[in-house]
Amino acid sequence: MEAEEERIKAMVKGANQLSKIGKNKEALELLDRAFANAQFLPDSEKKQSLQGLICHYTGRIWQAMGRYEAAAHELQCSIDFRKNDSVACTYSVFQLFICKVYGNIPISDKEVEETKLALLKGTVDKSATIADIGNFLQNLAYVEQVKGDTNKAILFYKTTLTVREEAQDERGLALTKARLAEVYWKIEGGGPLAISYGKEALEFFKRTGDIERIGQVKKIFGWE
Repeated sequence: MEAEEERIKAMVKGANQLSKIGKNKEALELLDRAFANAQFLPDSEKKQSLQGLICHYTGRIWQAMGRYEAAAHELQCSIDFRKNDSVACTYSVFQLFICKVYGNIPISDKEVEETKLALLKGTVDKSATIADIGNFLQNLAYVEQVKGDTNKAILFYKTTLTVREEAQDERGLALTKARLAEVYWKIEGGGPLAISYGKEALEFFKRTGDIERIGQVKKIFGWE
């Protein structure tokens, strides 16, 4: 059965790669097959973990396609499947938050506080890797950015850069620089910090062929 689990994980990874190059329909079809295969795993805990993983990436892809209601549904399913895995669940909690932001779906104050609390707990979770901690700090920064506390957002983003550098996480650094570019663009308009961070992030995403992220960075500056 371990071979089957690895095959399903490879399908999820393949779907993620397809999505990054804009092949979302093919990615969703692959995830559907992965979910169907996961149903036959005898170990209920491993089955639940894989179902949560598949729903998480399905939600992300629907979000990338602008299908926010469908994305939110899948991400809520992912949270439900991942309740016994605090780190994985935290990723889905934040993804649901960002999905609602992008889709203009109402977010209550309670949801905001629950998202922040989950992320804070994630940064001190014993099972969290340094890469996880970097992600959770960046996500905290984004929540503060959305809620309008720019100074706190910048502080979290800059702390994230330090963690990303320690983890030697090149993609993570690009993601954080893209967010910093967005914050500084709103503060300074065409200021040098915004342009510098934006160009560094865009260079990485172009090099790795990440179409979704390229579009996000270009949108910040109106470079489309």
